[in-house]
Amino acid sequence: MELRFGALRANWGELRRRRLERRISELTIMQPDDETMTVCAKLRVDCQRIGHALADKIHNGDRWIAAAAMRLDVSVVSDDGIFENVPGLRLMTIRGTHDD
Repeated sequence: MELRFGALRANWGELRRRRLERRISELTIMQPDDETMTVCAKLRVDCQRIGHALADKIHNGDRWIAAAAMRLDVSVVSDDGIFENVPGLRLMTIRGTHDD
């Protein structure tokens, strides 16, 4: 959804959107399992302890994204500031890669 939202917001042309759709079709959908739920719960507690906004209820979706990335040991690719300085999350942005 985020990729498509960004493409629509940026008013990408047809060719660029088709390339994006091909890349999306190659993705694997991850179903939350017990371990991912535990990672997400621990992440919320860790964020609460340091006063990070990712702990807030409004960021439930973002927290699941971060927990899934942590569970799979991959980076989150985003320029959304909510992912900055999240304990244990690897973040890739246009500005570079961050390990916190």
